[in-house]
Amino acid sequence: MPQPSPEPQRQLIRDVAYSRIRDEIDNGQLEPGEKLNDADLTAWLQVPRTPIREAIAMLADGLIEM
Repeated sequence: MPQPSPEPQRQLIRDVAYSRIRDEIDNGQLEPGEKLNDADLTAWLQVPRTPIREAIAMLADGLIEM
């Protein structure tokens, strides 16, 4: 009997924003001391403000200061 294939994992917008911002920090595009403006990040990533704010909160675990 065939087995059903597992459903693909959904990726939350917050997680996408977190990954993209973290990648830019890691590769030096966002420099130390640079202010992260959620309106600018919203326009750059083309996602709503709430996932940006959630991603920033996640990044406050040591990569950025609030």
